[in-house]
Formats: sequence, structure tokens, C-alpha cells
Amino acid sequence: MNLKQIKNLADELAITIKDKTIITGGHFLIDSEGEPTLNKGTISSFQLAAKIYCNALQQNKNVDLGLLINDIGTNCTEEVCEIKKSSFRRANFTPMVHENILSVAGIDPSLLHIYWEKHIRNRASLEIKRRQLTLQRKDITKDHIGYWLMDKDSPTKYLLTRNKLHSPYGLPACPLIMAAYFMYQEKQGYQSSMNIWYIAEDNSKNIPNHFLIEKGAHVAKAFGSKIIIQNVYLTKDGVMLGSS
Repeated sequence: MNLKQIKNLADELAITIKDKTIITGGHFLIDSEGEPTLNKGTISSFQLAAKIYCNALQQNKNVDLGLLINDIGTNCTEEVCEIKKSSFRRANFTPMVHENILSVAGIDPSLLHIYWEKHIRNRASLEIKRRQLTLQRKDITKDHIGYWLMDKDSPTKYLLTRNKLHSPYGLPACPLIMAAYFMYQEKQGYQSSMNIWYIAEDNSKNIPNHFLIEKGAHVAKAFGSKIIIQNVYLTKDGVMLGSS
């Protein structure tokens, strides 16, 4: 997206923003060497999020700006983390290009909320454990693959965890991780979550399937979350709107 397209889309989306909204964009994967995997699309998604944030502030709305970073070392289709522990530090990790975007927009970098996927995955593990030990939900079943959430209104089912040796509840799958992400935002006090994702083919290593994000929004609601979720997907050809 060029700057004019970003401005026009930001103007359009900012109107829909409500108070107590977290606006995120720029999601990227850290590679096995501890380096961010960035491209024009992920950068544009952060530019758009920053512009929407600024527009919402000008409208006197209570909003925050966030960035989700995948520090697990895999995407949702893989199971092995390959990040070299010695090559990666979370402190002051924001890429220079993101800092430049904040600077141009006049946004104090200290106001940026960083979400780490490893932390979110840990929260996801606690969510499935609590629901099985404490709530014993009948709509959660287990088979040879892992735990599933059954949709009460359709034949659809959502993979929550994959079976893992010596782990009674398995390894959190992407829908559960995304659900935990939205639920954590709600726990922080946000009533609404707007997330800008770049999902073109040249970002498939980072986001191989955006439907997993949508499934995460569904799982969050099935788990009782009341947060309003709006996913905005940038493609090579335009924009798609997701959950609401």
C-alpha cells in the first residue's frame, strides 16, 4: 500500500473505532537467528495501525497501539522452535523501521504495547487446562490428534491443542493461541480489538492461513469473551474485513 491508500483506509477505519480499543499491526516472525522477518506488507500494516491510532486520538477516543511479535520461532503449521536463545533478547527489540514509523507519526515509542507470542501461548495452555480441570466443558473433546472445541450450532470443530508426549493437554494450536491473545487484551481492560494483518503469499511464512485467526476469534467468544474483534486483512489486491 502506498501512503495515500494508507491514509484513506485509516480515515475510513478510524470512524468505526470505539473507546477502549487496542489497535495492532505490523505482526512479524523472528527467524532462527533472532532477526525480524519484515516485508513491505507487514510494514504497511504497522503504518496503517499507527495512522488509525493517530486519527482516533484526534477524535478524542481512548485507544492504544500494539504490536504482536512471534517469538516462538515457528508459524502455526509447524511444531518446533528453532530460535537460538543466545541470539535473541526481548528488551528494546522494536525494529528500526517500526521506530521510524512511530517517530514520523509523533508517537512516543514507550506507548507501544508489545505482545509476545510465547507469552500468549503460555496463557493458551492455562486456558485449556482451566477449562478441562475446573469447568469440564462438554463441548471440548479429545482424539488422537488433540483437543477440539465443538461448535454447538454447526458441524464445525476447532483444534485447540495437538497431542504432545508428557503433556496431558498438548501443545496449543493456532486457534487457541489467537483466542488467548484476544482474551488477554480483554483482561487488560480493552472492550474492542482492531488488528491489521498482512496475508499475501510473500508473508505466508509468517501467516500461512488467516482463517486460523478467524477461528481464534470464534474460540474466544465460545470461551465467554465479550471483546469486539475486528480483523483487517491486507492483501496484494486490497482489503478484507474479518470478525466483528
